[in-house]
Amino acid sequence: APVLFNLVLPAGTLYARSEFTFTLKYTTDRLISSTSKVRITTNGAPMNGILAIDPQGGEMLSTPFEITASQWQYEDLPIAYQFAYSTSADGAFSVFRSKSEQSYCSSILPGGLPDRDYAVTVRVLVFDGLGASTGSTAPVVVEPVKVQISTLGLLMDESLNGNVNNDDSRAVISLV
Repeated sequence: APVLFNLVLPAGTLYARSEFTFTLKYTTDRLISSTSKVRITTNGAPMNGILAIDPQGGEMLSTPFEITASQWQYEDLPIAYQFAYSTSADGAFSVFRSKSEQSYCSSILPGGLPDRDYAVTVRVLVFDGLGASTGSTAPVVVEPVKVQISTLGLLMDESLNGNVNNDDSRAVISLV
């Protein structure tokens, strides 16, 4: 009767972009043997790319940042890119452009935290067609919007007058 078995290796056991040869030798109780070999090449994530952000600093919710992932190398296309940002030191990222073959995007980012000098970390994850991924991060400074008090006063006056004229008492109360 045939003997069936599976060779199962834990994830990460084999090095990426490496060749391995597995040999199976079967010997009968009559000392007759047979050998079979199989050679495999392991996959690896895209590599050696860079993440660039222009400009290096700006204001929250108003400065458009041009974000580009370039020079990523991989033997088999397509490559997909996912962009995210983090304003905290805990490493939690929020995706602002889902996985796509487009290696660049333009985005307006939220402000960084004062205790981190308004630094925002932008990350790109780069995926191959089999799902292997790697990433790169780059910092950008995103400061609060700077509004002069006189301008803010004019905006509030216009908004207040417009809401009073429209008989919108809830908007007036929320503005006050």
